[in-house]
Amino acid sequence: MEYKNSKPKTPGRLNDLRHIIYKGADTHWRQAKNNLGLMLKEGLLKENIDGEAISWAYNRIKKRKEERKILMVISDGAPVDDSTLSVNSGDFLEKHLRKMVKFIENKTEIEVLAIGIGHDVSRYYDKAIKITDVNELGDVMISQLSSLFDTKKKFH
Repeated sequence: MEYKNSKPKTPGRLNDLRHIIYKGADTHWRQAKNNLGLMLKEGLLKENIDGEAISWAYNRIKKRKEERKILMVISDGAPVDDSTLSVNSGDFLEKHLRKMVKFIENKTEIEVLAIGIGHDVSRYYDKAIKITDVNELGDVMISQLSSLFDTKKKFH
């Protein structure tokens, strides 16, 4: 690493990470009801460091015993962390996201499915769909999961 004024030239991610589990895979829906409501809490989420979130989710899901594993990503667009992007290349977070997604899609048995809310996320994910309104999310999640389980249908 090159240093200028005692600072690394490209320091990487600068922002803290916050990983929130609203409902664990082994938790019953009724027990998670209050937690799910927290998703709507104003100010809870800050920056979007998508590549690291995908990596964290992958490391959790790969330990599961289920035969089939699906990682569903719900995104509002590109990864953003203003402090990180101000001191690294402008595509630093996008490169990392692409690298993580390609690894999971091509080198693991985990199926990745992405839903972009108001944004086309197909530049990051092979299986991606765009919705325009968050109110469509529940129905689209169900229909896309159903199509994954129906071997005669392709992702659409």
